Amino acid sequence: MVGLPEYRPMPTSTSKHLSTPTILKLKGDGSKKFESLKVSSEEPEWSVNFKKALAVLFNVNTIEPYSTISQNMVRKNLNSKF
Repeated sequence: MVGLPEYRPMPTSTSKHLSTPTILKLKGDGSKKFESLKVSSEEPEWSVNFKKALAVLFNVNTIEPYSTISQNMVRKNLNSKF
C-alpha cells in the first residue's frame, strides 16, 4: 500500500494565484492549437508554468480525436490464416 502525506489545506496565496483568470486563445486556422496564454502580470513564475502545462494537456486532448482513434483501431484481416 502507498503511504500518502497528511492532508494540509492549500495556502491562501497559492489558492489566490491558481484561481486568477487565465485566457487561452486558440489559433484561427481551425487547428485547435493554442496561440497564446494571457495571465496576470502579478502571477509568480510557478503559477504561469502550471497554467501552461494545463494548456498543453488541453491541446493534446483536442487535436483531431477522431483520426487518432481511427488510426489506432484493430482491423481483422479476413484473408489471414491466423
